[in-house]
Amino acid sequence: MDTNAAFNQIIDAIGPFLALGAVIVFVVLALEWFFLPFAIFGIKTRLDAIRRTSEKTNVLLESLLKEALIAHSASIADAACVVGSNGVR
Repeated sequence: MDTNAAFNQIIDAIGPFLALGAVIVFVVLALEWFFLPFAIFGIKTRLDAIRRTSEKTNVLLESLLKEALIAHSASIADAACVVGSNGVR
């Protein structure tokens, strides 16, 4: 019976702290839930700007690739002309 009484005393002593901890957790979660939409909409504009920038970068990279392929095919054609004119095959 002694251990049961000691256990009840401990529970009675800890009980208010557990309740306070539960209230603190609830308040923190409520604040996070309140500010969540503002964070999402704030990030959304930044993500849209990043997406637009990456689209521009992709267009530039595609044009560079096309230029490089054209230059490469031209250099191959020039090399073929040089080899063909020398009679070397």
